[in-house]
Amino acid sequence: MSQMTFTSALALRRIERIQYLLRREYLTAPEIADGVYMSAIRAREYIRYLLKTKQIHVYRWEKRWTAGRAHWIAIYAWGNATSPKKPKSGETDAERFRRRYRERKKEDPEWHMTMLAKLRAKRMKPKADPLTAWIPRA
Repeated sequence: MSQMTFTSALALRRIERIQYLLRREYLTAPEIADGVYMSAIRAREYIRYLLKTKQIHVYRWEKRWTAGRAHWIAIYAWGNATSPKKPKSGETDAERFRRRYRERKKEDPEWHMTMLAKLRAKRMKPKADPLTAWIPRA
């Protein structure tokens, strides 16, 4: 699909439709795909082409949350302007936990040793003593 030349009559009509939509309002990639009646994957190819030829630009980045993690979604606008840089994604819950654990480990090594002992105790299974195995349990 990356071999598209965007010179066919259908491709040019779709580009005109994208231009019409983006002149009316700022849209995300899925909204552009819905407005042009094509799949999101194919719409991204058109967006990539229009960005490369500087016919559209990223107007702003919007934060959306999915499964406890922030994702930055591009909002596109028609015209040649400078696009803002994509902000860095926030850390996940697991990354936040690991960072706090490392900080606490540096602050209090004894706490870390206690945590390791608790983990070892969870893994250990009590074993029956073979010398007292003949005694019935009440």
